[in-house]
Formats: sequence, C-alpha cells, structure tokens
Amino acid sequence: MKVPPPEGDGSEVILWLIIAAIIFLPFLSGCASTFAKGYLDKPVTALEEDLGRPYDVIEVSETRRVYQYYWGGGTYVVPGHSASFITGSVVNTLIYPAETRSSPGCLISFTAEPPEGPGGWRNPDTNDPWVVVEVNWPRRLVC
Repeated sequence: MKVPPPEGDGSEVILWLIIAAIIFLPFLSGCASTFAKGYLDKPVTALEEDLGRPYDVIEVSETRRVYQYYWGGGTYVVPGHSASFITGSVVNTLIYPAETRSSPGCLISFTAEPPEGPGGWRNPDTNDPWVVVEVNWPRRLVC
C-alpha cells in the first residue's frame, strides 16, 4: 500500500523543525553547567584527578582561589537532512547538507576555599584540600 505524500505549503515541516530546535537547544547549552556543577562541594584534588593540572590558578585572597580549566572543544559533524512538501502539483525538497563545526572549548572557573574548621571558620594554612564553592562558565550554546 502506497502512502500519499503530505499536502500543504510546507509550514508544517518548518513548525516541526522549530519545535525540535526549542526542545533540543537547552540540552546543548546545559552541557558545561552539568559538568561543572558536579564539582561543587568537592575538594580541588578531584579536579586535578579528573582534569589534570589547571590552566591557571588565581590567588584572589588568603581564603579564595580560582582554578581555571579548559573543557570541551573539538570538531564535530552536524548530519545533513532533507524535507519535502507539496504545493499544488509540485514537490519541493529542501536539502540541508552535513556540516563540520569546531569549537575552541570553554574556560571554566572553579572558586575554592579552605575547608571549614570548628565553628565554621576557614583556615588557609590547613593541609586539607581546598573545597570548590562556586563555578563559573561562559553562557553560550556550545563549548
């Protein structure tokens, strides 16, 4: 049994592409935040074990340091696709070729403080590893 092609002006296809983009884009932008937030309240030694040496360490104050790491980046292929629609007796086909895209990655900053001692005070002279208390990353779509 042959299924007839959809009729219309193609607006249905465009509507579905817009809906798919609205659903898919938050997942792309959430990648860096999901990765970075996983290190909150963990010692900086966890960063070093997973990511190696930091790109930079900034001594903000006696009780605050910022450890910076590059994350993500690289080259990936966005697959191509096509969409067809009928206008009257004419079949129109839109072809979107595959593309290669590159990203330099993101510089993610992990702010750390010494671990809390008795009474909630922080002692920078302790031998215990500092703890990640804040994370900052660029607010852009792809890292």
